[in-house]
Amino acid sequence: VELAMAPSKKPRLFSEFLSNKPVLASHPEYMHFFNSFFDKQVYPDNRFIPRTDLYSIINYRPDLPALLDSLGKDSTLRNEVIRELVCIKSLGELYTSNEFSKANILELLQSVRQHSKFAGHREIAGNMISELTHLEKGFPPPAFVLPDLNGQPVRLSDLGGRPVYISFFTTWSSGCLTELELMKGLFSEYQNRIQFVSISLDKDPEVVRQLCAEKGYEWDFLFNGAGSDLILSYKIKTFPVFILLDSDGNVYEYPAYKPSEVIRERFDSLLGQDKSDGQ
Repeated sequence: VELAMAPSKKPRLFSEFLSNKPVLASHPEYMHFFNSFFDKQVYPDNRFIPRTDLYSIINYRPDLPALLDSLGKDSTLRNEVIRELVCIKSLGELYTSNEFSKANILELLQSVRQHSKFAGHREIAGNMISELTHLEKGFPPPAFVLPDLNGQPVRLSDLGGRPVYISFFTTWSSGCLTELELMKGLFSEYQNRIQFVSISLDKDPEVVRQLCAEKGYEWDFLFNGAGSDLILSYKIKTFPVFILLDSDGNVYEYPAYKPSEVIRERFDSLLGQDKSDGQ
């Protein structure tokens, strides 16, 4: 509260709570204060850390020891535990900036994850990587195990080998029903090259079974029901939602275009890319 009300008190607060004090990384309230205190500590304005140094270290020659040495010029980052923790936090902030290489930032975080002498920092860096790459193109989507309409479990990892077009739908949404009907034509055209999977978020699987029987839908249907984990992990806020995975099981596009949009262009582009990679 003091920090929020009077930023000019930062030197006193640093002396009282941070300087030569243990870092309580597992304490939520402490870390809320820590993150607020060091918010945008490194970029865009820090008189101890020239932008040119950051650009060089991150964009041209990702070098974790050099980055930590550069951060050490800031008098509030002399403590190596604080410095490395602020480094992780700052890399997460810089990831959203168009001025820095995302790939190099992930490489630096991976270096912390693998080589930090602080176990807690290795875990935090790993969590940061997962958070930054969540549903990002080129990275695996959240794993799931869901029953098909016969009750047999299907893992996301079982769907590899070719691109996968996944839809999240409900039978009570007219928009979802329209897209499912259009999906029928896509399935007929691409079924030998792309795997189609529709995941129901209805409460009753029997409703979905009846829909598939009545409409003649022949692709794979899975049932999530009212479970919230999948909705949260895939950031589903409306229906329908689509995601397109490449043949390696990584995100190609999220959210992907609907069958009523230009999804054929994405299919053809992805299939052409896979063919080129295969050659």
